[in-house]
Amino acid sequence: MQKFVRIFLALTMCLFVSSCKTKKGDTTTEEARVSTKSEVFRTLSIDKMSFSLTLAGTELNSSGSIRIARDSVIICSIMPLPGMEFFRIAINKTGVIMINRVDKKFVSVTYDEMRKKGMDLNYSAFEAILTNRLFLYGEDYFPKSSDFGATEMNGRVKLTRTKGNVLQEFEYNSSKELSSGSISIGYDYFTEWRYSDYFNVKNIRFPRTTFLSIKKGTVRRDITMTVENIELDKDRNFEVKIPTSYQRISMDEFLKIY
Repeated sequence: MQKFVRIFLALTMCLFVSSCKTKKGDTTTEEARVSTKSEVFRTLSIDKMSFSLTLAGTELNSSGSIRIARDSVIICSIMPLPGMEFFRIAINKTGVIMINRVDKKFVSVTYDEMRKKGMDLNYSAFEAILTNRLFLYGEDYFPKSSDFGATEMNGRVKLTRTKGNVLQEFEYNSSKELSSGSISIGYDYFTEWRYSDYFNVKNIRFPRTTFLSIKKGTVRRDITMTVENIELDKDRNFEVKIPTSYQRISMDEFLKIY
């Protein structure tokens, strides 16, 4: 399980690494939004899901849960056994908290601190990928139709956006479901994700399975997430409490351990 946590953390960090800076954009009412899924729920809860991580031919599996308060916080728990939380990651707009329940250690770091170590994090991208939405990498506002170039073939629509050395692509299938996306940053970083097995939650289509692959340099990491249920707008506790007995360690110490 320690190895699972190391790969999970490495994958999470790679997802966030970017050469872009997060900016605040302005929206206009004249331009139609491309996707409104984010506007029809406040919270998203997945109480039962499975993770399958692959690195260098090694596959590791665990169960867990994810809670999302839209545009606010993501809480991910790794639970090898029902009700037994091994590890928790809380991501919000100001930083990241990572808690190891077994070793009783935690790290709490702001995005500014992580940028000094060469990790430029982007909360909005991670939330959008987990909730099957479009996003503009390095931006905090929701996309507009004019933000992308569009091509259509056999009922499928491909959206493309290039800004600097960052290329973003999204594809909708013939059922008008967002089926895949990717980000390329120069020649060193590539992330792609694919969705499948859609089902209805309060008349909103969500994928049951999300496959995410991250390649940085010559290292590739894959994760498959399969959900058993999704609940929308359920009032949940998003507070992250750390027991006073837990030892706080620095980011450098944390990365050395894991």
